[in-house]
Amino acid sequence: EDTSVKDRTVFVEPLRTSVEKLARLLIPVYHEKFGDTAISAMIRKSDGYEITFMNPEAAIECIEKGFKID
Repeated sequence: EDTSVKDRTVFVEPLRTSVEKLARLLIPVYHEKFGDTAISAMIRKSDGYEITFMNPEAAIECIEKGFKID
C-alpha cells in the first residue's frame, strides 16, 4: 500500500529533548511491533519534532497511545 509521507508523519509539540533521547525511547517500542525500520525520520523543529514512520499504522499508534519523556 502506497501512502503519503503526510499520512505517516506525527508532529509532536512542544517537546524539548535531544534527538538521541527521543530515539532511545521510541526506536525499541516501534522496532518490536513494526520492524527494524519503523521510524524513517525524526526532524527537530523549533519547539518539537516531526516523526515520520514507515507505515501509517505506527503513526496512528503514536498519536493514540502517545509516549512519555522522563
